[in-house]
Amino acid sequence: MKKLGEILKHKGLLTEDQLKEALAIQAGSPRRLGYIILRRGWLTQDQLVESLADQLGQPVVPVSVTPAGAKVLPKFMCRALNVVPLSVTDQNIINLAMVDPLDIGAIDDVEGYTGMTVNPKLAKESEVLLAIKENVKFCWTDIFKDPDITRWLARGSFALVAVVLALAVSFSTKAAYTSKYGTSKVVNDGVLYQNRDLMISTEGNKYQLLGMARRSKGSFAVTFDNKESLEKFVLKKEQDFDSDQKDWLQWLISQKIK
Repeated sequence: MKKLGEILKHKGLLTEDQLKEALAIQAGSPRRLGYIILRRGWLTQDQLVESLADQLGQPVVPVSVTPAGAKVLPKFMCRALNVVPLSVTDQNIINLAMVDPLDIGAIDDVEGYTGMTVNPKLAKESEVLLAIKENVKFCWTDIFKDPDITRWLARGSFALVAVVLALAVSFSTKAAYTSKYGTSKVVNDGVLYQNRDLMISTEGNKYQLLGMARRSKGSFAVTFDNKESLEKFVLKKEQDFDSDQKDWLQWLISQKIK
């Protein structure tokens, strides 16, 4: 994948000196290069999005939110991450409009909050913000996350306790979910699930089991033509997996993969 800075230079949108300055600002910080360049006023939002599209090799999608997509995330989270869910598939995949589809932190936050897999889609910031405003409803969690509301409530001790508890619950829930259920990501036309030294990938009607069985110390690299064959194999090799692996595999096969 080409670097964003090189693409901007090639397009004549950024000079060598500007790129060096932006990279110097970025060094040692989590901020992405596009954000820095945009805030410096060297690019318009549309120019940045078009350059990101060239970098990623994917189109800029129109932001059209389905009723199911509008219910996936609370408004405060959409605003904080600059994202909005467009739709949810039968395989529990969120098509997520993002200003920056390379923002792995934002993707992890959404997946940790929802327990679903994110399929990132590049979109214009103006359209994302408008979609959040018009489609995502305000809910009670926004009371503790919206800075304007929390400043008003901060006069009383209740607000402080509520915010601390909300944050603690959010972080502990995400950590517990990842520990128990692992991670997932969209790969090509399928999904890759990982946990407990095991991986299961899905693509079309094909399923693949990879990894290490903890109890027998054996390894697997097996492809199946359907979900039923995968399930029968796991049951047949049940004695090879430890209890954590068995729980995860049973949950994944019964509830996640189609």
